[in-house]
Amino acid sequence: MHVRYRPDAVEVEVDGRVAAPHRSGGFGLVGMRGRVHLYGGEFVAGPRENGGWRVRASIRLGGAAERAVKV
Repeated sequence: MHVRYRPDAVEVEVDGRVAAPHRSGGFGLVGMRGRVHLYGGEFVAGPRENGGWRVRASIRLGGAAERAVKV
């Protein structure tokens, strides 16, 4: 997992092999995508060319994300 702090955004990326799938009772990628978009961010998830999966979320600082933190 990589966390990058940029002047205008925070980015989290998980890039690796996938363990055996399991049911958690949650909303998985759909839930992650919804939360990221709620704060005006970008969300990308999908298979890598050489196997495994990559999940990346980037949330801009300021705007909706900043207001949510201040509430």
